[in-house]
Amino acid sequence: AVALRRAAAAPYVPDLVLTAVAPGDEHAAWPLFAGKEPRDGEPTVYVCRGYACDAPTGDPARVRAQVEALSRGGS
Repeated sequence: AVALRRAAAAPYVPDLVLTAVAPGDEHAAWPLFAGKEPRDGEPTVYVCRGYACDAPTGDPARVRAQVEALSRGGS
């Protein structure tokens, strides 16, 4: 999970918001987080712009690429 968080925070993206949600967290049922569950019991990252998200991943290199795409205006 630490490697995923570092990968997401590495590129500079203005207004980027990082949050962690575990199953059972009080805010896990909020619409923004609904359906975003860990895959295969492993930490999973969902890179989203609004409510549109890229494919979930547990690969730090893929997370970084997805976040870098946000800075270019894509998702």
